[in-house]
Amino acid sequence: MEPTGTPIEAEVVGASVVEYAGFWKRVGAALIDGFLIGVVGLLIQVVVAGPTSFTLVQESTALENLLSVIVFLGYFTWMESGSHQATIGKQALKIKVTGLNGERITPQRALVRTVSKYLSGFILLIGYLMVLFTEKKQALHDIIAKTVVVRK
Repeated sequence: MEPTGTPIEAEVVGASVVEYAGFWKRVGAALIDGFLIGVVGLLIQVVVAGPTSFTLVQESTALENLLSVIVFLGYFTWMESGSHQATIGKQALKIKVTGLNGERITPQRALVRTVSKYLSGFILLIGYLMVLFTEKKQALHDIIAKTVVVRK
C-alpha cells in the first residue's frame, strides 16, 4: 500500500510483477530534481550575468532562459534513457522510467517524454494529475511517449 492507503497498481509483465509508481513518489522525485535543476539554474545565472549582478528577483535574460531549457531537456533525456533509467530524484525514491513492456527507453523517446512535460504543465497541471486516474498511473507525457514509471 502507498502511504495514502491506496492500493499499488501492479501488473504481470513477462515473468515478473510490475508495480507502477504512485503519485506521491513521483512528486517527491520531481521536488528533488527541481531543486537540483534550480541550483544549476542559479549557477548559470551567476556565470552569464556575473556574480556581482546576482539577486533573487533579477529577470532572466534570453540566454539564461535558453540555457535553462537546454539543461532541463538534457538532464531528463540523458538520465531517463541512461543505464539507471531514472533521474537522481527517481533513483533516490527507487523508481524508474520504462517502455510499456519494461524496456529501457531510447534517448529520442526520453526527449519526447520530456518535451511533453511542458504540455502536462500547461493545461493547469492536469497532465500530471492524470497519474491519479489512469490504470498504469501514467501522466499525459507518459501516454504520449508510451512510457510508465515503475518501482525498481
